[in-house]
Amino acid sequence: LKSAATERRVVRITYRSLAHEEETVRDIEPWAVVTTLGNWYVHGHCRMVDAERVFRVDRIRRMDVLDEEFERPKDLSEPGIGYTPSDDDIAARIRLSPRAKWVLDYYPVDVLKETKTGTDIRFTSSDAEIPARLLLRLGSEARLLEGDEVRERLVAMAGERHAADDVRKVH
Repeated sequence: LKSAATERRVVRITYRSLAHEEETVRDIEPWAVVTTLGNWYVHGHCRMVDAERVFRVDRIRRMDVLDEEFERPKDLSEPGIGYTPSDDDIAARIRLSPRAKWVLDYYPVDVLKETKTGTDIRFTSSDAEIPARLLLRLGSEARLLEGDEVRERLVAMAGERHAADDVRKVH
């Protein structure tokens, strides 16, 4: 992807959108590949929507570099990477142990309460799976205090993990 950006080559990606939970095939003109908040992003022109877009690299399911070249804009803007909550988003209240406080540096969260024993945050997301995955990753270092949608997804994901472990034991 970095090479395609450097060589100004059009890339065809199969992209899994987290917001719309769908996969699309898009031809993009990758202007830059950057990292921030622990994730890699490609900033460029998406021909499907004929507009500037930022894509998270780990959501690209397939990529093909095409033979076609593109002209990079002369006055490139900085990629707008961030998260702005919408009215449709879900919110979860999570208590982080002191060892999990690094979450504050990597996710756009609101700190609600901070004590010596933990930090309560509001985690807002378009998809309950995002905070649920984080909670699974943190294990005993975090606890869900509020957020029914996240709790439901967390229970489902834990069940899927358990089932996958059972299958591995059999094989």
